[in-house]
Amino acid sequence: MHARFFERTRRWRRLAAVAFLGWGIPAQAVTYVPPPNPATDGMETFPPSSRTDGLYPDTFFPFIDQFGQFKHLTWGDKVADLPDLTSRFEQEQAERTALQPFGWSQYGGWKHGPRLEPTGFFRRAQIDGRWWLVDPEGYLFFSSGVTTVSSVVRTDVSGASSMRTGITGRENFFENLPPAGDVARTLGLLANETATVTSGEYQGQRPLAANFFAINALRQFPGAASVESLRASTSALAFDRLRSWGFTTIGGWSDPDLFVRPGRRPYTHVLVYTHPGLINGTVTFLDYFRDAFAANLRTLLQAEVGKTIGDPWNIGFYIDNERDWTKSNVTARDLGLTVLASAAEPLERYAKRAFRDQLQAKYGTAAALNAQWGVAYTSWDDFLTRRDVVPAAAGSDADMNAYEILYAETYFRACRDAMRETAPQHLYLGCRFTTGGRAALMQIASTYVDVLTVNIYGSTIRLLNGMDADVPVMSTEFHFFSRDTGLFARAVATSTERATQAERAQAMQAYLASAIAHPRFVGGHWFQYFDYPTSGRLNSRNMNSNLGLVDTSNLPQTAMINAARIINYGMYRNRYAPPTLQPAADTVVSSAAPGQNEGTATTLTVGATSQAFLRFDLSSVASTVERAVLLLTPVAGDSLANHALAAVDDMNWVETSLTWSNRPVPEQPALAQWTTRAGLPVEVDVTPWLRRAMADNRKLSFRLFSTDGSALNYGSKEGDAAVRPQLLLLLGPTSRAAWRSQYFTAGSSVAGDLDDPDRDGIPNLLEYALALSPHQAEAQPGWKFALAEDGRATLTFYRARADVTYRVEVSSDLQTWMTVVTNPGIVGGTVTVTDPTTGWPRRFLRLRVEAP
Repeated sequence: MHARFFERTRRWRRLAAVAFLGWGIPAQAVTYVPPPNPATDGMETFPPSSRTDGLYPDTFFPFIDQFGQFKHLTWGDKVADLPDLTSRFEQEQAERTALQPFGWSQYGGWKHGPRLEPTGFFRRAQIDGRWWLVDPEGYLFFSSGVTTVSSVVRTDVSGASSMRTGITGRENFFENLPPAGDVARTLGLLANETATVTSGEYQGQRPLAANFFAINALRQFPGAASVESLRASTSALAFDRLRSWGFTTIGGWSDPDLFVRPGRRPYTHVLVYTHPGLINGTVTFLDYFRDAFAANLRTLLQAEVGKTIGDPWNIGFYIDNERDWTKSNVTARDLGLTVLASAAEPLERYAKRAFRDQLQAKYGTAAALNAQWGVAYTSWDDFLTRRDVVPAAAGSDADMNAYEILYAETYFRACRDAMRETAPQHLYLGCRFTTGGRAALMQIASTYVDVLTVNIYGSTIRLLNGMDADVPVMSTEFHFFSRDTGLFARAVATSTERATQAERAQAMQAYLASAIAHPRFVGGHWFQYFDYPTSGRLNSRNMNSNLGLVDTSNLPQTAMINAARIINYGMYRNRYAPPTLQPAADTVVSSAAPGQNEGTATTLTVGATSQAFLRFDLSSVASTVERAVLLLTPVAGDSLANHALAAVDDMNWVETSLTWSNRPVPEQPALAQWTTRAGLPVEVDVTPWLRRAMADNRKLSFRLFSTDGSALNYGSKEGDAAVRPQLLLLLGPTSRAAWRSQYFTAGSSVAGDLDDPDRDGIPNLLEYALALSPHQAEAQPGWKFALAEDGRATLTFYRARADVTYRVEVSSDLQTWMTVVTNPGIVGGTVTVTDPTTGWPRRFLRLRVEAP
């Protein structure tokens, strides 16, 4: 055993013949030891003792099991043994494969919403006063993210150290470490560090250290024969998990190795440049006036060209993180005095010279400055060389404030310009302010960034002082932690502690819900993917905190993941908040009781012997509807159920008399299939059937059935209002100008009336007139040709707009056309026009739309 450990235990030991009842240990005479010292022993916070004197019995050690878990506590997700680890992982894999968000693009954008002009990269857009991100395919995007995502074996040194925990000198903490010759040791998952540790308990050393996340992943992926194969398997696992959990973004501090792997997810990337020089030697204030600053930015960005720059999965870059000079404990006067105390500068325009130039432009002479500040500079050159001047606040603070503005503008402008020069296709995401970021600096940043980013820890998101400008905002770090899984250190923010995992999950849901509902926020990123090790990180503060979604066993925390799916799967419909329409009728029919009617049931039971029918009446819809999404909420039933929806041609069935025996037949094939479970609502895009209904009888009818016999009870229109079936009606812009502004970027080359960007044969003006999408090829065109009973041609269409002219014209030769009617029917109504003449061997009808 390590000599240092012998020395420490001699210092700790104290004999006492006392009965000890804590930690489930039988009463006995034992040797007691004090808890290790957090300052020297590799854990930020050690487990509490049940004794008032804080002593532990010898039998407390080892207190960390083979999975890296705290031994003397039980919780729901705790792994009991190797078979339990394997079975839990297999169960998670089945659930992860089965449960997927509804109606998302490959990038995670909302396919059920309006599709805007695709640009091939992420951008921002404002719709009806609400900010959104837009994915490369043109779909609305909300950045629900997780930071510090990685495989179990990170490629960057700092991240790898945070996942490993020290063994040397603490061998009695652990039980059943992998023995010599075990594959975990062969692959270096339990090994001496190859480089010296840079901070923390083991600073300057190369101790034996263990990566329990990776050791457990190796048990879950027994075929992994190398670190690289384990990294690839768990990288793919992380991608699959984020998608199944409903997260759309890999947040900051994630392993850059993930960005270039197959099966990726959208990501944001933190860039930290080589600093250009310190002002008076302090790391708080970097000298952004030096030419080296802009040069270093360009060098940093150019290194990303061909990797993250030009990658459509890259949302954008943060430049810097939580700079000290932006925080509330630093003032403009701190900056000004630091500059005044700095040494004389060469002829280049460094920070002190910039301050001199600003003051000279204002005061003209050194004498005038002296009069204002109450100082005695002999000249402007004297200003540059002297370091002992400390002007009184009353006379100088206004100039200090003005200089800080110049300092901040120089910084943000240089970052923005470097982005526009080298990475113009990506968003500049600012510097990630803290919650205590100062208002004046956030106001300045808002004029340069594409998205203002702030790490907001607390119960909900909120606009801070200085966030007044109408620019999108993103919370790029938040979390909640609990101490009920054997991780006893506080996380980043003590105010975010919760008593249990269930309360922690509820808090995460509430926080994301507040961001989703806010018109300015376009994302919220949970910090972080993994917990910290139970026995503390190898570096920096030795944190042993529960701030992750995945624990040391490399398994997700059940309450957190269930909560994440619920809030994330519904984030788009909740953010867009379209008007809704309830069914005119819904009921259940059962082959087990073929003559029974259940039209007044409070739930719709769908299973092996039962089906549900729903009908919607659109006759009251007067607004311009561009898309429709059916929302169904399961409230009870099988853990995972496979169900489907089909359109029904018969619109005349009666809720109070429909039975299995008289149910509508024949029926359309399934238009959608899904897997879900109780509490996880289902979204089905029924826009093509909306098109048909709006141009026909304005009724929609559906059959809901099981594809494998699995059962779920869905809310019905007679049940709880929160779970009733809903038809979400997405309304379009009401003017051509607003429609163009929403669907096309400024200077778009495909925004003309006769352009057809989705190549479906329907030009933009006609798409607008019929409430269609200019960027989504239509399965149902929005009109219907038919023959009347006497053989005359009829044309039925949805007259969606008031600011265009609709003409129905008739021809017998496709050369000469005669107007039958102009602007028939009413705006927002279904119109049917019949050829007024009979007896022609052939006749043609067409709809002509004209704009003023």
